[in-house]
This record gives sequence, C-alpha cells and structure tokens, in this order.
Amino acid sequence: MNNEHSISSPDWINNNLALVFATAAVTLATLFIIVSKLLSNMGVRTSKHHQPDGAHAGVAGKQVLNAAFSGATTGPQTLAHRRSKNNSVTGDKKKFLDPTVLETMENIDEEDVRKFERFNQWLEENGSVFPNLEYKQYADGIRGVHTTRPIPAMVQLMAIPERCLITDAMGRGTEQGQRLMAVEGELSVPNHCQVIVYMMNGIEKGNTFFQPYYDVLPENFNSFPIFWDSKKLGWLRGSSLVDEIEERKLNMRNDYNTICKALPEFRRFTFKQFLWCRTAVGSRNFSITVGNDKVTAMVPFADMLNHFRPRETCWRFDNSQGAFTMTSLCPLAGGHQVMDSYGKKCNSKFLLHYGFTIEDNREADGRCQNEVQLSFKLPDFPDPHRSLRRQFVHDTFLTRLSMNAEDDGTFASHSSKWHTSVSVT
Repeated sequence: MNNEHSISSPDWINNNLALVFATAAVTLATLFIIVSKLLSNMGVRTSKHHQPDGAHAGVAGKQVLNAAFSGATTGPQTLAHRRSKNNSVTGDKKKFLDPTVLETMENIDEEDVRKFERFNQWLEENGSVFPNLEYKQYADGIRGVHTTRPIPAMVQLMAIPERCLITDAMGRGTEQGQRLMAVEGELSVPNHCQVIVYMMNGIEKGNTFFQPYYDVLPENFNSFPIFWDSKKLGWLRGSSLVDEIEERKLNMRNDYNTICKALPEFRRFTFKQFLWCRTAVGSRNFSITVGNDKVTAMVPFADMLNHFRPRETCWRFDNSQGAFTMTSLCPLAGGHQVMDSYGKKCNSKFLLHYGFTIEDNREADGRCQNEVQLSFKLPDFPDPHRSLRRQFVHDTFLTRLSMNAEDDGTFASHSSKWHTSVSVT
C-alpha cells in the first residue's frame, strides 16, 4: 500500500479482492503443477549455430547449436538429442559430439574452408593473437572454437585489436550515422542500428576492410523463431512466446521504417536483408567499455564461441593492450571446445534471442532457469462497482512463475504486480 495517502477499503472491496486473489492463487497453483511437469521435459527442437539483444552485455549475444539444425537450402534436419545420465553441465556439451554433427563436419564445403583461411589470415595480419585456439565448423553456419593444447586457468586466450572491431561509434562517425542520430529516440536499439547501417553499406560495397569477416557470417538464421513459418510457430501454440515473437518482429519493422525515414536511400535494402543483419548484430554483439565509452561491438572470432554454463571464460576490452581479450577461468583440456556464457536465462529467451534451447536448462546447483508467463484478466461481467474496483486491481495481471518449488512462493513473490496501491491527491 502506498503510505503517502493510504485509505482503508470498504468491506465489499476487501471481500471482492479476497475472492480475486483466492481464485488466482488456486489457478496459479494448478497451472504451476501442470506447467512445471511440461517444462521440466521441454526442449523446442530447433537450433542453429551460435547468439540477445544488447547481447553480450556482460554476456554477448550469440546463437548456439542445441537441439536441431534448420537450414534454408537443406530443409529441417533433426539432431537426435540423447539425454545424459549426468546433469546438463556435461550433457549439453555432448550435442557437439553427436554422430550427426561429426558426420557433417567431414563434408564441409571447400569454399567455406577457403573463406575461413582468408578470415584467419586477415585476423593475424591485423594483429590478432589466439595462439592456442582454432575454429571448427560443425555444419552450415554452425561453428565453435577449440583449444589446440591444454591451457591452465587464468591464461589469456585471445586478443582482437580495436581496428578489427565494428562499433556503433564507427557508425556514428559516418555522414549517415550523423543523420540517424536525429531519430535514435524512435529506435528500439539505436546502437545496434548504427552498427547495422555501417555493416550493410560495407557488405553491399564489397572488398572493404571487413570483407573477410562478413564472408564468414552465417548465411541465414533460420533457427530464430522470427523467421519461422506458421507451421513451425504452431509448435509454440499456447505459449506467451508467440506474442513475444510478434512483438519482436514489430519492433524490427518499426526500426527499419524509422531508419528509412531518416535515410531514404536505405530503402534500397529490403526488410528481409535488414532482418538478417539485425539478427546477426543482435545475437553476436558484445557490450564493452573502450576508454571511458561504453560501446556495442562486433568482435570477429570471439563471436564464434558457443554458450555453456558455468562459464569457463571471461572477457573485456583491455585499454592497455588496445584489444578485446578473453581469459580462461578454469583449466581447459587439449581439443576442448572453448565456451562463453550468455547468462542465466529461460529457454524462451534463449530461443527468441539466440535461436536455440538448452535441453536441461539447469545451473550446476540444480536450479532450473525456465519460467512460465501467465496472464489473468478480471471477468467482464456487469458490475456497478467496476470503476472503483479498478483503482485497486488492474484489468490484467501478468506474472512469471519459476520452475523451482523452493523459490519464495511463485505467487507471493509476484503479488506486487497486482496494482493494489492507491494514492490520493
């Protein structure tokens, strides 16, 4: 209750509120039991390589292979997931050793091999250092980084110099970037959009400094649900994720239209092209501090690391080296796939922002990270006191329920979202 000017409620309001809360509590309890059972075994069977938005903000954005590959040219391919007898700490890594993956690795296109050779050469010629690492491609657009020898904890794994990074500051330094700044208040992710415009112009021009990096970016992001057709979206029917996907697509469309308003010449790029670059940037960027400035950056090579928890590496921009650096947090065996953590997230967030899910989305201590969002609305029936009732309880109540029974009351912990406070002026 707001203590500024609190008022007591008449008995009839208290009774009605009690009824609303009691009904909601019973409903929540019932749904929690059902949904807990479902989500404990849930894993949406689609995925792609690697990376959320604002991604790598403390944890960079990326995609990661998880349950299945989905390609535009080859059609959906199911990657059998074998439940590990161990917990997800080891089980989720084993997907990269699945025979389906290993078989695909033996048939990588020669042109892809040449692209990565040129990319590697470009990195080294421009001062990048990663002496004990190599990258592997598991399938089209799906890759990871591995050690070439055992590495102790607290060893610097890579240093990617600033000149190899693409940042929003670089975008703002262009004539188009200056014009785009005038409408940044209308963009959902202004930093991303500066990077997107910079990259799309460079990709169109071709043979720019960053061309070797552009050449190794995934050709598609078909595992991301914003690219799914109605049939695939049907797999999510009944989930709040469907609405989140539509909202995300709407935000992206609005960003595209806003950019075109500020930069009419940008309309030469289709929305489909924009959507590809928007997904690449949104899922692969790092939020770093260069000097005293926080910037959004695309970091070649570092953005190939796949997700794993507990985290095995940490990263930052080292101003003394003038480079983005990554350091091991634990000993890494030779041939080990080096992983990055995208943070603790519900599977719905992993799928929406990175195009993958975790089969057993639990921390090392066994806590499940999945949640379910529930929405409740007041009954729409004739009620002479409805307007007064709405001062105490809004028409709609949204809550997210944890999948851990030991949490502090999944209903009580969210009860503050019932807007029950009132102030009198």
